Amino acid sequence: VDETGDGKVGLTNDNDTHNNEKDLSDEAHNIQNDKQNEKVLGYIFGVCEETQDTTNTYAHKNFYIDDFCVDENARGKHVGTTLYDYVKVYVKEQGYDRITLHVWSFNEAARKFYDSLGFFETYTAMEQKV
Repeated sequence: VDETGDGKVGLTNDNDTHNNEKDLSDEAHNIQNDKQNEKVLGYIFGVCEETQDTTNTYAHKNFYIDDFCVDENARGKHVGTTLYDYVKVYVKEQGYDRITLHVWSFNEAARKFYDSLGFFETYTAMEQKV
């Protein structure tokens, strides 16, 4: 793992050892993964959120994945799983109790992937065209 100290974390193909300190204290986290020939094969961009008790929900700390992308040519090669596993450890270390994301209902491949990671559906958003 190559941690640059600027909020970016990368997993490289070399066997070099790097400093294990994480500099991911910003509200938004840009975490890059797996460079082959200097090409980024995947990344997660997320936001740390904290909510208070309300009549509809209870207080919790959430890491919301705003964007989770793996290069089309790198899919099926464990890039996304490796990246997500790293993020999950980071989130736990920071005291967050959940990770959330949105996925389009028609994106069957992404839904299957998120299911394999242990995600489950919590609500359904609906719309009507007028």
